[in-house]
Amino acid sequence: GEVEDMPIEIRVPDTTAPRVTEVLVRSGGWPQALLDRLRNDGLGVGGYSIPDGPDQLDPVPYPQLDLLLTRFDEDVIVSDGDLSVSGIAQPTYGVSLQSYDSLTRTAFWRLDTAPDIDALRLRLSDAVTDLAGNALDGEWADTIFGVSGDGTPGGVFLYRLNVVVADLDQNGTVGADDLQGVLSGFTQTVPIGDFTQADFTGPGSAPDATVGADELQAVLSRFTATLPSPAQATSLASGAPAGADDALDEVTPIDFSDRSDRLVEMIRSGERDGSFLEQWRRRVEAAR
Repeated sequence: GEVEDMPIEIRVPDTTAPRVTEVLVRSGGWPQALLDRLRNDGLGVGGYSIPDGPDQLDPVPYPQLDLLLTRFDEDVIVSDGDLSVSGIAQPTYGVSLQSYDSLTRTAFWRLDTAPDIDALRLRLSDAVTDLAGNALDGEWADTIFGVSGDGTPGGVFLYRLNVVVADLDQNGTVGADDLQGVLSGFTQTVPIGDFTQADFTGPGSAPDATVGADELQAVLSRFTATLPSPAQATSLASGAPAGADDALDEVTPIDFSDRSDRLVEMIRSGERDGSFLEQWRRRVEAAR
């Protein structure tokens, strides 16, 4: 008789490890309008996407960033405790897994304290696996374009993330240029959450598409504050005194918050001229 052809199923085992493709930040209090604007402008889906390459270390100027998002190139199994976050101004941040979205392959992590001015280090364990059990290929080179991994399963994801609230020009210090940005745009309506146009906060610390008193007070309360350096972390860990160039008190801003109400009144009334900012610079120098 005839021999019936039978299909043969050949299963190729999955040996490709999952990789981290993107890190995003956001506040749990952000309105949907801001999330929509970021998505539409290519700045992140679900939050503000940290750029890769040299711009990775540009400080993020938004306040109340209590959510971190890690996105993968395939579906993964991730657990509470897989991510830890440390800093310099605050050595340890409590972090918990809030949720995982298999559709977007994104883990949502909640911080118990939102960083204000700090240099963070994220550590994602290679206990994270794909559905086939391949461990995370997590090796990451800061400021280099691309995704995580060296091509071999296994490897912890170590990632640097800087936050300096109110540092609108992202140079690591809240200074005169940041103040100038707020003053120039004061009372104007701008794209929501566009910190390049000085909308980075608002009622409840959420951007609201208007540059106003909340932005001004946020800048003044942090005026001269600077991103802490790795040398400061070493000094904190060892207990040794910091050198003249990396004194720990450099991260403490000069507090002008008690004068912010008067400054708001001056701006609203038009009581300023070309020497306005220079007067404030002199006040800063006198307060040092």
